[in-house]
This record gives sequence, structure tokens and C-alpha cells, in this order.
Amino acid sequence: MNAFVRFLKTTVLGGAVFLVPLTIVVYLGFKAFGAVRGLLDPLHRAFPDVRIIGIGAATLVAIAALIVVCFVAGLLARSMAARGLKQWIEEKLLGRIPGYTLLRSIAHGALGHSAHDDLKPAFIHGGEGWQLGFVAETLPDGRKVVFIPEAPEALSGSVLVVASDRIQPLAVTVPEALKSLKYYGVGTAALLKAMS
Repeated sequence: MNAFVRFLKTTVLGGAVFLVPLTIVVYLGFKAFGAVRGLLDPLHRAFPDVRIIGIGAATLVAIAALIVVCFVAGLLARSMAARGLKQWIEEKLLGRIPGYTLLRSIAHGALGHSAHDDLKPAFIHGGEGWQLGFVAETLPDGRKVVFIPEAPEALSGSVLVVASDRIQPLAVTVPEALKSLKYYGVGTAALLKAMS
């Protein structure tokens, strides 16, 4: 019964960690689209019947404007001041959300890039075998802080400090490593080939 309650708790928490940011992004996207669409109302009234591939001209202009705004925001996000603000927000706000670091590492892996502070997939030697885990940081004395997730949901697990000689890094992304956990170890052969 205890395992079921833990499974239920981690599954509900995992769903919330996934849905809350997604809901906020979708809500803000619809609000932004509505605001831009409202600004373009005169265009819609002037050309009510103009359609391109079945979509109203004002709607297409609104979508294009949002894409341009996102592009400019992306350029601004690359500036030093924006990176400092992003780091502060991650440390002070987002970092307090359970599972945020793991989700950020998953997103970075899915996009094909990583940050220096992303979790790094690895096999950690312990007891009689190796466990799939993630290196979170390196301590000044060379030991590593690792997160060993539970299968199939990786949002809970154990944090350990281990000697670096007990860690075998993997040349895979976080999503690729998590796929093996999700399927209770199926696909681990591919991970073993990726041991560096």
C-alpha cells in the first residue's frame, strides 16, 4: 500500500509540474494573441473578406507579429543583463519548484543543447550493480552529487554524494536516459553502448 501511495503522489506531482507551466504558457499565449488581434481590429474592419489559405489577413498578421516579438525576446534573452535576470529567476523562484531542474534538463536535451548546470546522465556504481542517475554537481574535493531517480517516474528519488570513480558518464541526452527509466530498463543496452 505504501508503494501505491508513493506512486500516486509522485504521479500527481509530476502531472502538476508538467501542467502548471504549460497552462501558464498557453494562457499567456492566448492573452498575447488577443491583445495583438485587438490592435489589428482596424485592419480586419478595413479588409474583412481578405483571406489567405482560408485564414483572415488580420489573424495572419497577428501570428506574424507574435513570432517577431518572440524572436526579439529571444535576441534580448541572449544579452548579459537578461541572462543575469534569468539566472536570478531560476535560483530564487523556479529552482524552488520540485522537479524544475530535471524538466529544464529534459527541455535542453530535447532542443539539442545543454547548459553547464544541467543534469548529466551517468551510471552510478553502488552495491551489486550500476544504477542510472544524473550528476548534479562536482564538489571541490572531486566527489560528485548525484540524483538517482525512481522508475518509471523520475521526479522522485535519492540524492547521494559519491566518489567520482563510481560514476560512468553517458554520452546521451537526459530525455534518452529517462526513456530507459520510463520503460523499466528497456533500452538500457543502448545506454551501455554510450558509456564514455
